[in-house]
Amino acid sequence: MVIIGSARIDERGNASKGKAGDQTCKEVATEPYYKHRLGWHLLRPKDAAVARKIGLAMVEACLNNNIGYDQSERYGVINCLKKYGRIAKINEPTEADCSSLVRACCIQAGIQMGDFNTSSEVSVLEKTGAFQKAVTVTNDTKLCAGDVLVTRAKGHTVIVTEGYPREDGKSTAKPTTKPSVKPKPNKAGRKSLEDVAREVIAGKWGNNPERKDKLIKAGYAPAEVQAVVNKLLK
Repeated sequence: MVIIGSARIDERGNASKGKAGDQTCKEVATEPYYKHRLGWHLLRPKDAAVARKIGLAMVEACLNNNIGYDQSERYGVINCLKKYGRIAKINEPTEADCSSLVRACCIQAGIQMGDFNTSSEVSVLEKTGAFQKAVTVTNDTKLCAGDVLVTRAKGHTVIVTEGYPREDGKSTAKPTTKPSVKPKPNKAGRKSLEDVAREVIAGKWGNNPERKDKLIKAGYAPAEVQAVVNKLLK
């Protein structure tokens, strides 16, 4: 199943003037993919690693109930991202609309761009050079985590958080070190997926949904960890 995440509507079913933060746990949330009446344009990150970061950033937003929906306060999430450094770490009630949340997710993934709304989103994201040229989503389109969808006319935008594997599978970024040079250890002490998977098996990350939340906040994609867990248990 393809899952998408987005900022949708405030607690009263309105577009603005609601209370800051997600009052219903549905203002900013994931849901199964659906065909929008306006149709979708697809913007796919060129780099698989960047796509993964964008998808993870949206999951963080959907799990963080400090982020609610409000068009009139749409820059709140951008300002809080600058303050806290990561969407998962935002620790005060704030707001976003659909396009400002997509922008925040792209910024967290390392893509810098100016402001946009759903009518200018395709143009702005294409100009960053980080995305493939926009295409129209059809019944045959296989959506992948990190894909950005925006309606073909002004309306709505979402990010795919779970989808099909990318055909390329690998990052397109050029390596920063020669293959013969041993990479330096992660300064933050980040563990490998296999190490984390073994800890999950040992029960150190707890049970879902708590485990999923902890993994995301630690910067791991739960689906990737689970795949390694399944492999180890075979």
